[in-house]
Amino acid sequence: MCFRSGAVWINAIATGEMLDATSSRLAKLGNTVEDNTSTVKGSGLSLALQGGSDFAANLAGSALTHGPLAGLVAQSARLGAFSEANAQGGMTALHFNSQTRNSAAVGLGYQASLDLGSWKPFAKIVWNHELRNGETETGTAITPTTSSAYDLPAAALPRNWATGTIGAKYKLTSALNGYLAASLQSGSNKTGGFGVATGLNLAS
Repeated sequence: MCFRSGAVWINAIATGEMLDATSSRLAKLGNTVEDNTSTVKGSGLSLALQGGSDFAANLAGSALTHGPLAGLVAQSARLGAFSEANAQGGMTALHFNSQTRNSAAVGLGYQASLDLGSWKPFAKIVWNHELRNGETETGTAITPTTSSAYDLPAAALPRNWATGTIGAKYKLTSALNGYLAASLQSGSNKTGGFGVATGLNLAS
């Protein structure tokens, strides 16, 4: 859903997803490496709200649009309980209890785009902050034996991270754009990532 009034704009996106995948975890036991596999099922819901203001300027004879933005992304993801197995019948297969992660992240940033006719390069940088404390442990047990369950640390996610994106749109027709974008993410716990996206969208 999109709303615009003059220079002010608001976007809202809601999504739902289902997960049904096969996982593989390698574990070293002495001189052997065991491949522990399992089927993992889960689900997720998310709602993203973003708004901002656009300012118009002239840069070397081309129209420059730039302005601040702010957003909120709320997510809830559930991973069902699953048990691993391996062909060696070894001792490294584990059972994991179900996990649920809830997230609410706010973001503040700035974006700009330049109208060069058919080409429209753009750039955006956003600082993000996670409002909720993530789950720190998940229950697990060794599956080949009768053992007491114990806790393992869950994946540590950053509370603060920055994302930068640069790319360009190209007008293929009056109603269709192609785009290519590259993004870089850096987190407060020394995590990071890099991605490239390409695709088609309705012209705007």
